[in-house]
Amino acid sequence: MLNKDSFYKDAIQFLKGVESNFTLAGLNLPPHWHIDHLCYRSKSLENYAQLKNIFSTFSELTQETLVNGRLIATYELHAPVFFNDHIITWVELPAPKVNTTYSEGFEHIEVVCDIPLTELPKKFPSLKWQLNKNPKYYNDEIKILFP
Repeated sequence: MLNKDSFYKDAIQFLKGVESNFTLAGLNLPPHWHIDHLCYRSKSLENYAQLKNIFSTFSELTQETLVNGRLIATYELHAPVFFNDHIITWVELPAPKVNTTYSEGFEHIEVVCDIPLTELPKKFPSLKWQLNKNPKYYNDEIKILFP
């Protein structure tokens, strides 16, 4: 079961895996590319409620918002995750989507970068990109899929 110590340990392991995938593709996260948050998945609504209680022991719930029919809780960590030159202070905990199966654990990071998102796939063609089919007028996003 997740606790404060395992959260930080698992976060570093997850980030090392992300970094390894980036490195293999020739992409190193520059220090000025801000890691906005980590995402930690819950496997069920019951698990979501349990995780909210656990997260409240080492972070502060700043908002819980209904997004596309499911709740997403955002927490500010009492102690940030330090990884290389990055300081990560936020974690997102989404409730599972209806009829969708997830494993509990870290799923993604979101990064704020200074390269237009349309240029990233051209600059790093070895990565598996998933473009957003419905671009937003703010906070547009693009995904990189790893094994």
